[in-house]
Amino acid sequence: MPENKLKVLIVDDEVQVCTLLTEQLSELNYRCSSAASAAAARQLLEKETFDVALLDIWLPDTSGVELLKEINRQYPEIVCIMQTADNDLETAVESMKSGAADYITKPFELERVDNAIKIALSRKAGDSTCTSPQADPVVNEIEAISLGVEARQEMLDIHSEKVIQQTLSIARQMGFTEDKIQTWIEYHQESHHHRIRQVSDSISRLVNPAES
Repeated sequence: MPENKLKVLIVDDEVQVCTLLTEQLSELNYRCSSAASAAAARQLLEKETFDVALLDIWLPDTSGVELLKEINRQYPEIVCIMQTADNDLETAVESMKSGAADYITKPFELERVDNAIKIALSRKAGDSTCTSPQADPVVNEIEAISLGVEARQEMLDIHSEKVIQQTLSIARQMGFTEDKIQTWIEYHQESHHHRIRQVSDSISRLVNPAES
């Protein structure tokens, strides 16, 4: 088995969820291990090295948020993404305040899980494609929230008003100041226009290949 595969720890007391995620992520070249409780997860963490942990909010022996805090303290190199059946802002805010890189909602769509993992790992590695190199850390964090919200939207709707409003709501609940939020809005608009131009140019090349 290639050593360069990313290792994912799935923590969920629903066996079918662990099985489904393991099967689907394995097809995308991830190496997966699963645990049905926080205690079982701790045992795996002591024995193995992981890149990503997908943590269910509700576990039989502790809350997913408490396990998240524990992993952040003891294994800061692991990127943690929360799993929840409740698509609400309170869950997002609590998780992200506690150190989660993102959260995903059940039922899962494989593409969204894969995107959440890639975005979170890219941000942790300081990938300039995921944050603005000229923005300050607070604005970067708001942009990270935006990317997480985008990952949960349909592909044709990722820059909708819904994304912006959810991002602003989460950012304000997390206590970001309005001047930082305004700076992010300006950056987001500029970035959005740039991406629209890229899409437009790509479509033009497909429609009129002779002009490329």
